[in-house]
Amino acid sequence: SQWVGSAPDINSVPKAAPLSVHDVPAATRGSAGIDLVNQKNMDITLPGEVLLMPSQIQGPLPEGTVGLVLPRSSASKQGLFVVPGVVDSDYGGIIHVQLWSHLPKQLFQGDKICQ
Repeated sequence: SQWVGSAPDINSVPKAAPLSVHDVPAATRGSAGIDLVNQKNMDITLPGEVLLMPSQIQGPLPEGTVGLVLPRSSASKQGLFVVPGVVDSDYGGIIHVQLWSHLPKQLFQGDKICQ
């Protein structure tokens, strides 16, 4: 969908109010997807530890579609790896992202981690 006027600031939405995937604009007109934003401060303390990061998005997706959770290159360059995932169109909960790092890492609320 396209936005008329200014799009909502997804970083200013409170944790208690996840957005529908229908309400989140792509970062640019040429973006292949939407950014998933971390909703709480988290630490990866052990090498190889896998964490579940809550995003600002909740389902369901448009009927007949699928969501792909893929890394942003900026996260990978910092040693943070997103475990790719699939979101079914009828999943109605908050979309979480599996993260892995071989080094200790701090993640902050508002970080754009994947798309």
